Amino acid sequence: MSTPLCSAGVVGCRSLKTVVFVVALFGAMAGPNAGAETVAEEFGKANAAYSAAQYDQAISGYERMIQVHGYDPAVLYNLGNAYLQTEQLGRAILNYERSLMLAPNDPDVVANLQYARGLAGLEVPTPQWWQRLMASMTPNQWAWSASVLLFLWAGAALVYWFKPGPMPVKWWRLALAMLVMGFFLCAAFAGMAAMERPYAVVTAKDAAVLQSPFAKAKQVASLPEGETIAVDKIDKQYQQYVRVRYDKRSLGWVSREQVEAIQPDLWSAPESPQP
Repeated sequence: MSTPLCSAGVVGCRSLKTVVFVVALFGAMAGPNAGAETVAEEFGKANAAYSAAQYDQAISGYERMIQVHGYDPAVLYNLGNAYLQTEQLGRAILNYERSLMLAPNDPDVVANLQYARGLAGLEVPTPQWWQRLMASMTPNQWAWSASVLLFLWAGAALVYWFKPGPMPVKWWRLALAMLVMGFFLCAAFAGMAAMERPYAVVTAKDAAVLQSPFAKAKQVASLPEGETIAVDKIDKQYQQYVRVRYDKRSLGWVSREQVEAIQPDLWSAPESPQP
């Protein structure tokens, strides 16, 4: 598979700026001396393998970094690129989605995710303006923004009450009203993002959707590789099956060997004996 190109961007390893970010992040976790240097070497070796078209070796390097150092948007992005080059579209989409959770404003991740979905023959969603706005930050960032606006409102209210100064009263009231509206907007987006259903990506070539969580159950649908599906409820698991929502409204059971949660360790929740 030759290096794919798309009008929105080029699939390939990231620039030195990303390497510096990764080294700084992991260095703070691992220690002031050897940690940062070790991560730089690991990341450099994986990128070198990618540049040499040794994609399986690059995948092993990126996966090892994640296992040892934890999840990082740049490593996940490069891992998605490596999977894309080996035509493992499901795992490419999975890692782009994970990278996007940590870096929602990264245009390279968005472009390559859309490109991978196009290669897989999947619909490229066109979110509404409020969905794009909500996705521009993580739930924690929205919550922090709401906290900052609330703090600013409290400070402005105190100043207005005790010493309004030369600014007209109507401008103070307008500023306080805007801070209140901003607070409620950020709080609402934080709550909506936190309450969103967890999602999983189909990593098998075709995932069989069963009527019940048993191997001999009737198959009711088939999901293509790379498809993103909503996990109905975390506690709705039985043995190796998880209940998912597909076609927006339909429910079925899929083997966990055929799908992988975008949020890592999602399957670690206790299994439910209720089908």
